[in-house]
Amino acid sequence: LPGVTVTLSGSKILAQTVVTSERGNFRFMGLAVAKDYALRLELPGFNTLIREKLDVSFGRDLTLSLTLSQATLEEEITVVGESPVIDTKRTQVGVNITSEMIMSLPTSRNPWVIMSLVPGMLIDREDVGGNEGGQQSYYSGHGGADTDASWNIDGAAITDMSALGASPAYVNIASYEELQINYGNNDVRSQTGGVQLNIISKRGGNSLSGTFYMDAEQDSWQAENLTQEMEDIGYTSAGINRIYLYGANFGGPLI
Repeated sequence: LPGVTVTLSGSKILAQTVVTSERGNFRFMGLAVAKDYALRLELPGFNTLIREKLDVSFGRDLTLSLTLSQATLEEEITVVGESPVIDTKRTQVGVNITSEMIMSLPTSRNPWVIMSLVPGMLIDREDVGGNEGGQQSYYSGHGGADTDASWNIDGAAITDMSALGASPAYVNIASYEELQINYGNNDVRSQTGGVQLNIISKRGGNSLSGTFYMDAEQDSWQAENLTQEMEDIGYTSAGINRIYLYGANFGGPLI
């Protein structure tokens, strides 16, 4: 339907309004990553339609097919449901890891450990309880070279120019809104054919929010099941002496 007033609202944006084209299409671009977007569609003579809890991820197109019904009485229809998880317009192979998923991992939370959990990824070492937390790993996906890997923050390339495929720094996990990991059929805009890792930074929103986390490990907390025979042939434990990892963030509207 042409001429429908479409209003988009959410915790990370100010309300935006557009009017559908003559073919009934509308588009909102450059949206922040969030899971609480809501659409409101209004047209005289038709019931108002509200679609809530829309999940917008980085680098993914969200396509919705919405239908307005003719109104006999003044009515308002609210549809609550999850967004489609398949983007039919992209051929890239990869995953988007949300901050909630990262914080719930019972292991280290650096990008290399997270990539090791992605199907199809190959990592050159195993992280046991964080014992590799201070080391970068070599990794590849679908046969790509590790030197073709690309690191990005909010779409801007930051790959270490002196060590191709490596990160130039260790990024605080408290700053992640989402991790996008693509490892096959890369977009034509990708600079290389290897794994493309994009760190989406957190943004303030219309409400105050914050996070605090702390991970702690000590040698006395580590369990071992090594027999003397295993030790004699060279097997060792994870070798963790002490690990303390903590951070915090706080955000909200600027007044």
